[in-house]
Amino acid sequence: MEYGMRIKRITMENLPTSQVPMHLDLLANDVLRDMRCFQTDVELRDIFSAFHELNEEQDIFIFSSGMVAATKKGFVKYGG
Repeated sequence: MEYGMRIKRITMENLPTSQVPMHLDLLANDVLRDMRCFQTDVELRDIFSAFHELNEEQDIFIFSSGMVAATKKGFVKYGG
């Protein structure tokens, strides 16, 4: 699996299926931890780049308050 796609998939897996917003920093830490569990070297800038792409693709919504939530489209796309 492509590196960027893996980050996106893990991001979507870490978001609540209830679509309740969570803090962006908490999500970044969760994704970082999971990527390291898979022994994948990743930097926070890569994770935030994936967040930006997911937001642009309307798979997640990043609120101005620093919270983030998954969209129904994102869950369908990533099998959530």
